[in-house]
Amino acid sequence: MAKKTRNWKRIAKKDRKNLKLWAEGARDTILRPHIPGYTDALERGWRFERDYVREVCNEFHARISWRLQDDEEPELPLPDYDPFASREEEELDEEEAEQERLRKETLNAAPSRDFNLLLLRRKADAHFSSSPPSGSGAGSNIAHDVFGGR
Repeated sequence: MAKKTRNWKRIAKKDRKNLKLWAEGARDTILRPHIPGYTDALERGWRFERDYVREVCNEFHARISWRLQDDEEPELPLPDYDPFASREEEELDEEEAEQERLRKETLNAAPSRDFNLLLLRRKADAHFSSSPPSGSGAGSNIAHDVFGGR
């Protein structure tokens, strides 16, 4: 008996109710190169992980505005990131400052959560498969599920 395959239709970004697959397109180009570095930081301990995620989030916020919704793509090319450049402060009223804080808290939790999910899936795949995981280096081919499935 042949196994039935399901073809799931991907939900449009604007219709999603969670942050699954939120890092597609330009966001993916920022986050994907950090997977191996996150793996190394995770192996060194929680402080290194926290500091590394903070650096990734700083780069993300410097290159993509907090006002941009998850279903909107930023204008390309993205601005270059200089970790030593001082950030220009926006003049925000109290309501906008609170919106910025909440939005950045939500976005700052996403890389760590998504990186961990990818690493857990890779460990599970390695455990249940008879062959070692493909790819060279930590995190080279594990960005399938969370970062857009390429």
